[in-house]
Amino acid sequence: WLAYACLQQGMRDDAAKLVQSVADDVASKPTQGNRTSLAYVRAMWLVETGSADPMGWADVDETGIKSIYAFSAYDFARGVVAARSGDVSAAEAQARRLQARSDAARANAVGVVASRYDSVTPVELEQGQILATALAGAILFAQGKRDDGLDRVREAIARADAMAFEYGPPYSVKPLDELLGDLLLTAGKPAEAAAAYRKTLAVHPDRRLAVAGLNAALGAESPDG
Repeated sequence: WLAYACLQQGMRDDAAKLVQSVADDVASKPTQGNRTSLAYVRAMWLVETGSADPMGWADVDETGIKSIYAFSAYDFARGVVAARSGDVSAAEAQARRLQARSDAARANAVGVVASRYDSVTPVELEQGQILATALAGAILFAQGKRDDGLDRVREAIARADAMAFEYGPPYSVKPLDELLGDLLLTAGKPAEAAAAYRKTLAVHPDRRLAVAGLNAALGAESPDG
């Protein structure tokens, strides 16, 4: 949460130190908790900075962890960033990982357990499928199939909207309405993009990337924009 707060305020150096501190914890004494946190905080960093893995980050070791939410977010973040940069093959590789992870996790779905890391909840499974659908849309868009891509992202949003709201940093790391706004802006549809960003901000007030996107959309709508 602190890394998210730092990134929202543009305090990238402070956020980078926090990301590294989690990596140092994993290197020193890996646990289910710190490895899960590392996957999520790296996913957050990629989305908020728009950069590829800055130091050739390796996959986070998932051995002994059945929970998938953070690792799904990491797959999704890497895929979205790759698709946006035009590296479709890398995005497709992450999409395959995400789908395979979700499919395999169904065998681990159980009821209440002592540790959140020892099972997969139905919510996680649904979120994984939603992220897979949204990433597929981003890939189609990057391939030039823009209408198909937008439709897939909208499909993912409709499923996400039917789920219970979760407080805190978004489970997807990249809010799906914000992703839709980015794609609509690129497609030259600023009015629709502005609506998507406003919807994002209704759930995540003052979110930095959504505010920037909304300003860009409004500027593109303006006769002088």
